[in-house]
Amino acid sequence: SIHSVVHEKEFWTIHEKLKNLGAEGILVIPIEKMIM
Repeated sequence: SIHSVVHEKEFWTIHEKLKNLGAEGILVIPIEKMIM
């Protein structure tokens, strides 16, 4: 499992590349909702 924080605009330009590299179960949530 890999977790990362990416600016929303950047994510929407790279999400297809991530999926092509094998990413699955991509979860997009506001950073304010994350609890570590």
